[in-house]
Amino acid sequence: MVWGLSMWNEQQRAAMAALGIPIYEFKGGDVSAEPEAVEPVAEKPSAREEPSAPSTEPSAQSKEPSAENKEPSAAEETQAPQPAHYRLGPWFLVFPNDIPAASFDWLRDLSSFIGGRPVQVSHVSADKVAIDCSAYAQNQLSPEQKQTLWAELKPALN
Repeated sequence: MVWGLSMWNEQQRAAMAALGIPIYEFKGGDVSAEPEAVEPVAEKPSAREEPSAPSTEPSAQSKEPSAENKEPSAAEETQAPQPAHYRLGPWFLVFPNDIPAASFDWLRDLSSFIGGRPVQVSHVSADKVAIDCSAYAQNQLSPEQKQTLWAELKPALN
């Protein structure tokens, strides 16, 4: 660098080392230097860091079974995916999981009707009516499905 200072301060070097990012310094003061003018800098241990002594205790890896051999616990097996809640106009819609970015045809039509887009919310408060859209989480709906869905949506418009 032109000023003779390091490009990275001690805290930045420690953070990059923790993230596994190689640290480069310019050889000269010209910032527009060619790529060959950049070289990796060897990491120096920080003054605050103490050299690591070999541990006499077994490592954490040897204490726990490997991921391949580990059996899921009962809580992990029974845990169902959390439903996704969305607000669209006066409605709170609940889907079994996040809706696709392209959305469903019927949901785009409904969004156009309302003049807004569905916004994901963390939950639906107890005083609000949530409409379960699990049966409608598909692109094409039959006429009967559309009729049933509209029957659930219509009361919120009054």
